[in-house]
Amino acid sequence: VSSFLCLNRRPAKKAIDGISPMEHLLLREQEAKFLQGERNVKPLLQTLLFTIVVPGTVAGLIPYLIQRNYDTLSLNLGPGQYLGILLIILGVIVYLATAGAFAIIGRGTPAPIRPTQKLVIEGLHRYVRNPMYLGVLSVLLGDALWFQSGLILIYMAFIFAMFNTFIWFYEEPTLRRTYAEDYIRYCESTPRWIPRLKSD
Repeated sequence: VSSFLCLNRRPAKKAIDGISPMEHLLLREQEAKFLQGERNVKPLLQTLLFTIVVPGTVAGLIPYLIQRNYDTLSLNLGPGQYLGILLIILGVIVYLATAGAFAIIGRGTPAPIRPTQKLVIEGLHRYVRNPMYLGVLSVLLGDALWFQSGLILIYMAFIFAMFNTFIWFYEEPTLRRTYAEDYIRYCESTPRWIPRLKSD
């Protein structure tokens, strides 16, 4: 009987590539975590590159060049000039918070060629649909006050018009097609430009 039992006893599951099944499972879990981390880091790096190239140029380089080389419409704001610093800081914080949400929550970037994989309605997006644009406009207004530049104010108005054109003719139609009823309900409950005081 004992011989029969020994012959019919199932052999232990063989190790894979010299490691036990449990070790193999742990390696697979570590690999999955690594790939997940890589997927999270990539949008952050892409968002950082976009931030340097696009908002960095629009709200940083161009206003600096305007006040340095072309500004013939100077403003005399006195101490009001220092309000510009606060607006710049506020705008940078708002922009970074919303760009970070795009990368971490949406797993995408603010760039249309690498959009988010889900509709981002968390964070500052609970109060207004376009906090990122508002952050850039805040920086531009801060630039105008700090440099006491009327031309930068005109430039800011031009950028605001460009934002609206892009939103009306590309961004919102694209989001409606992509997210359908979810985006329509979001638009109905959340204003485009003026933040609501309370979130649901």
